[in-house]
Parts: sequence; structure tokens; C-alpha cells
Amino acid sequence: MSHESTPRKYTLMRQSLDIIRSLKNAGVITVVETDTGKLLRFNESVNTNITLTSPLSLFGIAALELLDPATASFTLDIVSVVEATLENPRAVLIAQQQKLRRELVAQLKADGAAYDTIQNELEQVEHPQPLRELLVEAFERYATHTPAARASEIAPKSVLRDMLENLFGFREFINHYSLTRAEGVLLRYLTDVYRVLVRTVPEKHKTAELVDVINWLGEMIRQVDSSLLDEWARLSSTAAAQESASATCNESDLLPPGAAASGLLTDNRTAFERMLRNKLFQLVTAAALDNVKQLSDLSKPDITAELSHPLPQSMNQHDWDRALDAYYSEYDYIETGASARNSAMCVIDKESTQTWQIEQIILDPERDNAWAIYASCDLALSNQLGEPAITVHDFRAR
Repeated sequence: MSHESTPRKYTLMRQSLDIIRSLKNAGVITVVETDTGKLLRFNESVNTNITLTSPLSLFGIAALELLDPATASFTLDIVSVVEATLENPRAVLIAQQQKLRRELVAQLKADGAAYDTIQNELEQVEHPQPLRELLVEAFERYATHTPAARASEIAPKSVLRDMLENLFGFREFINHYSLTRAEGVLLRYLTDVYRVLVRTVPEKHKTAELVDVINWLGEMIRQVDSSLLDEWARLSSTAAAQESASATCNESDLLPPGAAASGLLTDNRTAFERMLRNKLFQLVTAAALDNVKQLSDLSKPDITAELSHPLPQSMNQHDWDRALDAYYSEYDYIETGASARNSAMCVIDKESTQTWQIEQIILDPERDNAWAIYASCDLALSNQLGEPAITVHDFRAR
């Protein structure tokens, strides 16, 4: 029985029909004729545990069909579609825009641009919006058939994608954009993205690379503040239990694959190794830019607490200056493209249960692979810090 007024009942009925039509158009459900009437059923390709976490979730599912799985950016494009369906983390986007503006001003001033030119150029600078044209056009078509969708707005942005493209961890992203006062905003936003990737993106789109990203993202969030994922898991389990007495949703289904009950970072090997490789490639990128200060900072764990055991000696700015001079006497530059990022270029000796030894091979213009960065990773300290504790020992010819 409904106590709504008659006009309100008709409004709700129309909204229900719009939702059903949206689900059909997105390929989520099928209308089946039976002897007793029409039934709505999930398509076989759809995960029946799917959760529509935002008003634009259905559009997001439909928009994923526009992506080409054969492109190298397929996983990043999935992330961009998901991000476009979520509310903007304003503080983060403003910080991205301001950083782009500062960089542009510096470049224009170096080029001797006039003041009016600089101001005109600055007015055009926005935060990064991958796939903007594709998504806006697709949303207009979608909204034509689903008028209720116009109550929300598509919002292309690049936060998680920015982290993936630049190999940022949570702290690196905070430092890069000076977001110390907005850590909570970023963490909540990344948790929302994680939820959508886990529970809304159809299984057919979850490539091995995307699963790896989901695993890494979930572990990173858990290391920063596990309470967010724990609370979501609890709420999801409760909701699932209320929906069906036979529901089998539990907290472990919603945590990063490989995450152990102990909460130790190194127990989730897949996520930990991705973090480790990202750290090493940040060194490669800094070396390619000849940024000895950043190299020195990255060459040792960022710790403030007293350690239970001493760390090995790390390379300082003088060491990096000397080593880079030697490298650039042989080669003109350091490659940082897709081939340089290949996991085969980062060799990890994982025999020890205390310290892993790492060789990050440098991709030079001649493809000699003759130089490498040599480092070690303290596993116990990594668990303490919630991120790989890397010490760089040398950069030399192999």
C-alpha cells in the first residue's frame, strides 16, 4: 500500500519505467515473457552482485561499451569512465588546475610572453578531463532515451588516472599537488572509485590489468585508512543479508584480492610488488630529468620514527651527480616510455623474508640495457610505513 498522492504515484511510476528502460538499454536486464506475465532478469554476462552506487552508474556501464579493448589505454579509459560518473572532489581538481596554471605561467614567462597573453592563456586552463568529448556526446545520446539522467551531470576528471599515469602513491599525489589539508577528500574519493570498480564495472571488462589496478588501489586505501573499506564491507554485508537469507556477501569479497586479515602490506604480494615497481620507476623518471634532489629524496625511506635497526647507506645528491655524469657520457638520454615500464626491467630477488634486492634496468637509446639502479627493500619497515621502504645503493653499469 502506498500513501503517496495520486500525482506522486504517477511520477514515481514514470521514474520506475525510466530506470527499467535504462537497465535494458545498458544491457543489464532482459524482459522475459512467461505464462504469468513479464519478468525482469539479469543478463548472464552481468554480475548479479552489481551495485549502482551513483545516479550515473547506468550511463557508466553503457559508456564502457564505447571503449576499444585493443587500445593500449583501455584500462585507463575504463577508469576515466568511472571517474566521470562520480562527484567532483573539488579541492583536488582545483589543486590540479592551479598546478597546471603555475607551470604554464613559468613557461610563458620564460618564452617572453606579454602579460595579456599570459592572462588569456590562463583562462583556458582547466583540470585534466580525459575522454571529455566522447563522454559528453555519449551522455547527450543516453539522456535522450533516459530523460531522468539529466538530473545529474557528467563530470570527466583525472584523479586515479593521474596517479596511474604518473606512478603516484597516495602520499606522492598529496605532495605533488600540495593537498595536505585535503587528504580526507582524496581518500574518500578514491574509496568511491574503488567501490565502483569492484561492484559496478561488469566482469567482462575486468581485464587482468584492471584487476591489478583494483588490487593496488584497494591495498593503498587500506594502508592509509582501513576503516573506510571495513565500514563499506560491513554495510554491504548487512544490506546483502537483508536482501536475501541466502546471500553470501562477506567482508573478504570487498577487500583487495590477496589482502590478509593481519593487514600487513607485504602479505598482499600483487599490490606490494606493483607499489615497489612504481617506486623504482619514479627513480627512472627522475634520472631521465636529471633531478638529483628528487633522486636523493627517493633513495631512502621517508621516516620520522626511531628505527629498531639501522638502514643501509643510501645515495645522496653528490652520488647521483657523479653516476648520472658517467651514464650521460655514454648515452644521450633515458627512455621512460612503455618499454621502459615493462615489469621485466625491474628484477626483484624475493628469496629473503627480510630484505628484497632489486635491479631496475635502464632502457637506453641503443637498447643495450647496460645500466641499472640497485636497491633493497626492507619488508618489516614496509609493513610499518604502509608503503615500500626502499634504499638505493648504486646506479652503475651492470
